Amino acid sequence: HPAVADVAVVGVPSERWGETPLALVVAAGAGDTPDAGSLVEWTNQRVGKQQRLAGAVYVTDLPRNPDGKILKRELRRQYADWDKSRCPCPTPALSDSLPQATACGCSIAISHR
Repeated sequence: HPAVADVAVVGVPSERWGETPLALVVAAGAGDTPDAGSLVEWTNQRVGKQQRLAGAVYVTDLPRNPDGKILKRELRRQYADWDKSRCPCPTPALSDSLPQATACGCSIAISHR
């Protein structure tokens, strides 16, 4: 997607599937950034049924090792408690320029596969 500068997809626990994909997205800019729900929908239209995202969360950056590789293990640990049935608050939105997908202001989208 042109509004995405960087992304990592990690598996998070799911009661129904055992594990489900969650996208952690770095926006390309503050301009035409789609809300997280639109980004999930856009992605899910382009991937196979088993690859569909359960949700997306906007982040400011992704953790990397000195060689630039994304540290997915660290992301999995950080989002291990992510639950698509509830908002992850009290974490506030990362930036006023990022899309708001929930009433509380979290930059998160939930997809019901």
